[in-house]
Amino acid sequence: MAFGKLGAFGSGFGSLGSVGSGVGVPPNTLVASPGSFLFSGDTMTPLIDYRLPAVGGSFAMTGQVATLRHAVKLAAAGGSFAMTGQAATLTPATGFTPASLSPSWWLEVGKGGLFQSNAGTTAAVSDGDVVGYAPDQSAAAFTITSVADDTTRPTLQGVGVFPYLSYDGSNDLLRRTAALDGWNAGSSTWCFTFRSNSNAVNAIVAASRSSSGTGPCYCLFKADAGTATTQSILVRDDASANVTGLTQFLNTNVFNGSDHVIMLIDNGSSIVTYLDGSLVNGDASYTHTQTLTLNRFSLGASLSTSAAAWWAGRIYGGVIIDGLAVDATQRANLTTYMGNLAGLTL
Repeated sequence: MAFGKLGAFGSGFGSLGSVGSGVGVPPNTLVASPGSFLFSGDTMTPLIDYRLPAVGGSFAMTGQVATLRHAVKLAAAGGSFAMTGQAATLTPATGFTPASLSPSWWLEVGKGGLFQSNAGTTAAVSDGDVVGYAPDQSAAAFTITSVADDTTRPTLQGVGVFPYLSYDGSNDLLRRTAALDGWNAGSSTWCFTFRSNSNAVNAIVAASRSSSGTGPCYCLFKADAGTATTQSILVRDDASANVTGLTQFLNTNVFNGSDHVIMLIDNGSSIVTYLDGSLVNGDASYTHTQTLTLNRFSLGASLSTSAAAWWAGRIYGGVIIDGLAVDATQRANLTTYMGNLAGLTL
C-alpha cells in the first residue's frame, strides 16, 4: 500500500497510509485489510478520530511526546495499538476513567508510582516488594503511606497480570493524617476492587476516623462484628453513638475469598450497596443530624488513636468520591472500570 506525508498537521508528524476516500468513507479512515497507520517524530498531537476497521489493522506511535486528543478505534479482531516514547498517552474520546467523577481519592495499583519507603524512595515494582507509599491518581493528591518503613507495609503482588496490594491481617496499614469525609460533604461514593482472605470478625478494610478518640467513625467497608463473611458499615458520631438506622446494615458473602467490586453509595439520607454491579442492599435509611469530626483515613485497618481491626486480603484499587452519590450511568461505568483491575467482566 502507498504511504504519503500527512501535511495537514505540520512537519515532522510522520506518514499516513491507505487513507479511505470516496462515497461513504470518512476522512482519515483506514479501510484496507490489513490497514496500518504510523506516526513518528518528536511531538505529535493528531486532532482527529482515527479508525482501523480492517482485520489485522494496527496503529503505532513513537516519539518523545505522543498524545492523541480523540479516540483511536480498532474495530476488528486482530487489531493492535502500540505507543512508545518518553511520554505517551491515549485517552479515548468515549473511554471512561474515574477522573471524570472528580474523585477525592483514586488508588489503582496497576498504574504504578508505588514506593517501598513512606518517603517515596525505592520504587516498588516486583512481586514481594513492600509498599510504603501509594500515590493518588486523582487531582486531590491524597497519597497514603505506611506509619514506618518496617513490617507494617503491605506487599505488591500480581505484577504483570492484575497487580494488587496484599494485606496480611496482622499489622499492614497505609494511612493519611487527613480524612476522606463523605459525611460532612453530605454524600459519598466508595468503590473497591478487592479479595478477602480468611477474616476475623470486625475487620476494617477502610475507614475515616479521628485522632482525638475512638468515637467518630465513617466506615462503609468492614467485616461484621458477628460474621466474618458478612459486610457491614460503622458510622458513629463524636459521642460514640451509632448513627440512627445503620446498625443492621448487612450484606452476606462479601468477604468470601473471591474477587469482587463493591460500591457503597451514600446520598445523605440512605446508603445502598452494589456487589459486582448487582444491588445487594436496597436502602439503609438514616438521620443525618449527628456530628462527626474526622481527620484521618486508613486502608487495611482502623486508625484512631491507635490501629486495630486488621484486615487480610487484596486491594486492586479503590475510588472514594466525597460529595457525590453516583447515578446509574456513573455507577455502571465505574463498576466496569474497577472490575477490569481484577480481570472481572462486569
